[in-house]
Amino acid sequence: MFAFMHIRKTGGLTMRALLRKNFGIKNCDCPINDVIRPEDWDWVKKCYPNLQSIQGHSVRLTPEFDLAFPEARFFTIIRDPFKRSLSQFQHSNHHRSVLPVLKDWIPHRRNELCRAICGEANSQHAIDVMESRIGFVGLTGKFNESMLLWRSWTGLPNLSLTYKPKNVAKSSDVKQQILSDSNMVEIFKEANQEDQKLYKYVVQNIYSRQQSNYGNSLSADLEVYEQELASASNLSFQALMGCAKRHLLYKRGLRDWKAELSDDEKQVA
Repeated sequence: MFAFMHIRKTGGLTMRALLRKNFGIKNCDCPINDVIRPEDWDWVKKCYPNLQSIQGHSVRLTPEFDLAFPEARFFTIIRDPFKRSLSQFQHSNHHRSVLPVLKDWIPHRRNELCRAICGEANSQHAIDVMESRIGFVGLTGKFNESMLLWRSWTGLPNLSLTYKPKNVAKSSDVKQQILSDSNMVEIFKEANQEDQKLYKYVVQNIYSRQQSNYGNSLSADLEVYEQELASASNLSFQALMGCAKRHLLYKRGLRDWKAELSDDEKQVA
């Protein structure tokens, strides 16, 4: 079973579309983000007895998840920390005419890559977890190549990799406002120092190792693959059936975790 650790603004919704397209009713899109209990995973297992893939912001390396799914093969996608954080800020505020004060927004979102991987803003801990527990790491900046490497890692050569990008920013106005202000740029960089160390290690070590493991045909295969993407779609019969199952069965029995949060916690969530 494949477990995709979806980190915000890294291309995760596009990856989700690929999982839906390939695994259909045997794929679970887990919408619970923050408050996870053993019964949440029990409900997944009840709805998906033949589960082949699961993804979501709550899919993390925790004792509860390991106990529920001991056979899970973890993978994730990461992005240049500055670009990822900037994209998240833009996505959170694209509908606002006036940006919120950055110093009020950033404290809850510092070093999100590290915290998603190991639960704390510690790059060395995150690197250790990457090397020992996460079987594959893709890069947003090399998404198409990453998909070829990912398919090779799965051992399933017939997986469809054609897709249409999801959740692409409609405007870059917020991004341009930030990039024109050197003080704001420095705030983003300072808030992601541990993430930057992790990202640098992954690019220089883990990702380059995955490229080598693929073999000499990577460049040629990538050229063919990108030609196929010109007429790509996220639709498939499997995806439609998977979405129907998710809405008609799985989501109907979900615990309302947001109702259990305080008002302050809801704002952060």
